[in-house]
Amino acid sequence: MRALTRHALFWPGLTLLLLVGLNGLLNPGFLSLFVGTGAVGAVVAAISLTDPREPEAILRIAGAALYLIGTLVVTGVRNVPRNDALAKLDPAQPESAAAWTTFVREWSTWNTVRTAAAAAAAAAFTIALALE
Repeated sequence: MRALTRHALFWPGLTLLLLVGLNGLLNPGFLSLFVGTGAVGAVVAAISLTDPREPEAILRIAGAALYLIGTLVVTGVRNVPRNDALAKLDPAQPESAAAWTTFVREWSTWNTVRTAAAAAAAAAFTIALALE
């Protein structure tokens, strides 16, 4: 985002078109892994509910919740709508530059939330495995 923001100072329309183009590349392999990880996490959490008092079970449930809420839900509720709004902008219009600034700030904040949630989920799953 930093590199795109630097370029946006000089070529706001081109930068906007570039990011909209990147957002339009919905890679089926990535999408399968992204959603599939959530599905596997949900199954692991459901199995862990059979004895939720075990420390490993608590960590597995927490890891699944962190991934599902912090990554999948945040993506669908916070990042995707911003991408969609960006795609509707006309790069030739001057107000698009202001919209870009808002987009970068808000999108980056929620992307940081997603990153932290995914890292915390990975840590919870890893510790649960180590305890077994």
